[in-house]
Amino acid sequence: MIHRLLVVDDHALFLELTRQFLERSGYEVDTASSADEAIKLVRRNGRRYSLVILDYILDKRDGADVAKEILAVRPEQFILIYSNDLSREAIRKSWKAGAVEFVDKGTKEDAFLEVIKKWCERHEDSEQIRNPLSLDESGKLIQSIGMVGVSPQLAEVVGLALRYRQEPSTVLVLGESGTGKEMIALALHGGNNHPFRAVNCASYNGEATLMESELFGIEKDSFTGANRDKKGVFEEVGRGTVFLDEIHTLSLRAQQKLLRVLQEKTIRPVGSTRETRVFFRLVAASKPNLEAMVQKGDFMLDLYYRLNVLRIEVPSLRERKEDILPLILHFAAKNARDGKKAVTFHTKTIDYLRRYPWPGNVRELENTIEQLSATVTGDAVGPDDLDAKFFVQHPRNCGGTVSSLREEVSELTRERVVAALEKSSSQREAARRLGVAHSTFHRLLQHFGLADRVKGKRGRRPKEPNFPTSGRRK
Repeated sequence: MIHRLLVVDDHALFLELTRQFLERSGYEVDTASSADEAIKLVRRNGRRYSLVILDYILDKRDGADVAKEILAVRPEQFILIYSNDLSREAIRKSWKAGAVEFVDKGTKEDAFLEVIKKWCERHEDSEQIRNPLSLDESGKLIQSIGMVGVSPQLAEVVGLALRYRQEPSTVLVLGESGTGKEMIALALHGGNNHPFRAVNCASYNGEATLMESELFGIEKDSFTGANRDKKGVFEEVGRGTVFLDEIHTLSLRAQQKLLRVLQEKTIRPVGSTRETRVFFRLVAASKPNLEAMVQKGDFMLDLYYRLNVLRIEVPSLRERKEDILPLILHFAAKNARDGKKAVTFHTKTIDYLRRYPWPGNVRELENTIEQLSATVTGDAVGPDDLDAKFFVQHPRNCGGTVSSLREEVSELTRERVVAALEKSSSQREAARRLGVAHSTFHRLLQHFGLADRVKGKRGRRPKEPNFPTSGRRK
């Protein structure tokens, strides 16, 4: 998260030098040379500044009074007052006005940055994402088919689906599990007054006979228990759409039978000698490695050509991270509408969720938000409420199977925990090295069976920096 600061000082040179110093340190900085200008900026800023750094003597006014005016506009704002006047009265008045810290203007740069960093981190912990995002043109296009997102990658996919909607040709939709391939199929079907039927090919377990029974239909008395004719999906939908999900799981025999249907546009129900003409439109979905299966001989080349007339590739969630926040807010609101707990999210929690690679894509994200709404004790989801998997640095290339990713993440996490322990004198210090809360670090120790390794290595609770009551510059 990039933090935006407001620096308020009526000394023009000191104000400019402070701005340059903080921007070099990675912060975004707004400046004001008067109290009125500062209050206008606070009002105008849609979300509060991470920290307001306020000169104690401003426009010949008492900085404590200016702090009160800022807090009247935005009560939750963190204000740091800095000054050459370190008298007990100045510090007492600043504290009473609501400032969170009082700093000597002569403080060394490193120490000054540490104070700023501390309060920016507390801002992350206290700030909560509450309001739904406004949608640009991409977001509105995506929303038009019932999906959620704002990314140009997803908008391009939706645009293709809407363009292909009027085409009768077969469409091949490629994407990882949980990316929303069925919603793309529904978008392709949109406007068609005939039925839409979704069939998961994995449910056939490679059995061609099961596929024939469901898709081609059954003739009466063709086998024991077949006491009536039953239309198959291909005939039932008429001129509608059949969505065959996970088509890569079909056995070669089942692929041959499907290829014949696509070539001849006819079906023969199980146990029948009659041919029935069919008019359905096919949308097929597969994982992205279908071409590799063709090269290995696990998927028929001729069938691949029949399916790959029009093609849509749905990007994974890690390839469109802009969509993560809209999805979090959407699923949280959906849970609230369904009678589950309504929760909000600290901005630092959102940052951890954005960095996670989501191998299960949107489906995994939806399940995570539902779990959090059920397990969080308060109304806001903080970093401590997240599982350990969200607190590790993930490799940039997150391809491969879910199981291999989990193994890699688990090993990387354990290595980082052990390294932090070896460099630290206490658990709390190790937690700080990893950038996680002590409670999260304790869960990691339990998870990896390292608790016995650190018995007797419990750290004392670090003292919170106190707001000083007095002080003189040496």
